[in-house]
Amino acid sequence: MKKKRIILFLLFLFPIPGVVIYFSIFTDADMMRKYGFNRFISLPETHWNMQDVSIDDINTIELESPAFKLDTIIKSMKGKTEILNFKLTHTDEPELAWIKSYKVELEYGENIDKVGDYLCHNNLDYNPNTLYKYWNMPDKINILSTRIITVGPGLTAIEFPKGYAFPIMSDQKLKVFAQVLNLNEPEIDKQIVHKSYLNYSLDKNEHEAIKPLFTAFAYITRPIKGKEYDSEVYKDCRPAVSADKTGLDEQSMVTSHWVVKPGEETSRINVTAQMNVPYNTTVHYIGSHMHPYASHIALYDVTDSVLVFRAKASNYENKSGITKMEHYSSTEGFMLYRDHQYELECKTYNPTSENQDMMAVLYMYLYDKELDEKIKIKKAEKEKSSS
Repeated sequence: MKKKRIILFLLFLFPIPGVVIYFSIFTDADMMRKYGFNRFISLPETHWNMQDVSIDDINTIELESPAFKLDTIIKSMKGKTEILNFKLTHTDEPELAWIKSYKVELEYGENIDKVGDYLCHNNLDYNPNTLYKYWNMPDKINILSTRIITVGPGLTAIEFPKGYAFPIMSDQKLKVFAQVLNLNEPEIDKQIVHKSYLNYSLDKNEHEAIKPLFTAFAYITRPIKGKEYDSEVYKDCRPAVSADKTGLDEQSMVTSHWVVKPGEETSRINVTAQMNVPYNTTVHYIGSHMHPYASHIALYDVTDSVLVFRAKASNYENKSGITKMEHYSSTEGFMLYRDHQYELECKTYNPTSENQDMMAVLYMYLYDKELDEKIKIKKAEKEKSSS
């Protein structure tokens, strides 16, 4: 609080230098740091429209972002961002709720972009510790990702299979992170709006039991350091956002954004530690996020020497962009094993004469049998006490 007061006092005394420094430090490529700074000094968020558009028994929240102005080429992770913090409901007591689907449409004028030509990504985040503290599950505290869902070009909607959903508490804070891009139109002049649709239900209104899911992610990483880290292409991809120290040496870093040169390229790494599968369980939904010029992303079980899953990406032939990405959805699911080794492969084809930025991630949703058991026990206790 003391630091915040000092910063606000200095900005009041020196408004012009403060504004110049603010916009020179926090450029569009530094939106996450800018957001964190704004939150620190309690600057208000830009205005979003949030409304209930539920039909019958389907609870749907529509989240409409402020307009993004596109007037030039904007590479991945370089576009303006808008962030919204919200809650599903405002009940007196926290209740178990289920996120069943999420989609985003980009509107400009009377047009709707359902492919994602101007979409960098749209993320839905939460604090998993809130959920697992409520259910007294300390083994999952500070372990799981804060990401619930990411949608992007070629995969702008996610719907979990019947009987499965993502669990949260009704009073949890959720966050939408929306960002735009423009890879092909230098003379563009558009106002783009993110419209997100979140479908959910309260567990007390479910007629049949829902099984909970949790996330396990796998992403291609590359070690970077020195001049390679400072290159312009890497700056466009913002490696610092996702860079972590590795066991290579003290100076080594890895990033989930890298550069692909003209021609074909295949990257393959071990992702067992990334996935961190806590026990043998089934996976029921897999989505992916890739940049243009990706051909496919594939997960291999090295222990059994089998291909587990492959998602192909369809690219435009005459411009940069992904039109479709394959995904997996199944009530039956398939097994992932705690003691198996897994590798992730990404194949790319860059037909241009220039280096291009790349990213390749699998978002896997696994059956949380430990939480399911907790839910069943609590329901049984409630039924016993009311009888």
